[in-house]
Amino acid sequence: MPDLVVMVEEESRRALLDVLLPGLLPAGWNHHVIPHQGWSDLQKSIPRKLKAWLDPDARFIVMRDNDRGDCQQRKTLLMNRVSGTGREAQTKVRIVCEELEAWVLGDLAALETALGPVSVQIRDAARNPDKIPYPSRVLQDHYGSYSKVTASANIAPHMSPDTNRSHSFQAFLDAVRTLTG
Repeated sequence: MPDLVVMVEEESRRALLDVLLPGLLPAGWNHHVIPHQGWSDLQKSIPRKLKAWLDPDARFIVMRDNDRGDCQQRKTLLMNRVSGTGREAQTKVRIVCEELEAWVLGDLAALETALGPVSVQIRDAARNPDKIPYPSRVLQDHYGSYSKVTASANIAPHMSPDTNRSHSFQAFLDAVRTLTG
C-alpha cells in the first residue's frame, strides 16, 4: 500500500490531519503525519526524510504556515529543500494562509459544533478566513481556553472538506487528490 506523508510544523496539524486524511484518501493508501518543532526544524529535515523514506511509491506534502510572510517566497524556499532528493515529482508544498486556524474558521459549522457559537464579527471575518490576521488569537479571544492541539482534534471530525471556505485548505485538498488520484 502506498504512503502519503505529510510533514508539518507542529503537533496541532497532526491532530487535525490524522482525523481528516482517512476520509480523503483512496482505498489502500496509508497516511503518516510527521510533526516538527517549528518551521526551522521542518525545513532542515525535508531532504533527509525524503531521501530516507523506504516506500518508492510514497507521495509527500510539505506544509507550513505563511505567518504573514511572502507566500511565494516561502513555497520557493521549501521547494528548494525538496530539489535534489529524487522525490520532486512526488512532492507538493502547501502554504497555510495565515495559520492552520484559518482552516478551522473556514468551516464555521464544524467550529460551532465542537466549541460553541461564534460571534457576528467572527462570522463576518470567516467569509475569507485566509485573510484573517492571527486567526489563532481570534479563536483564543473568543473561546478563552482555546488549545490548538485539543481544538484541532475536536473540530476535525465535524469538518466538511469540500465546503471549507479557506483557499489554502482547498489547495491542500487538491494536492492530496492529485498525489493519490
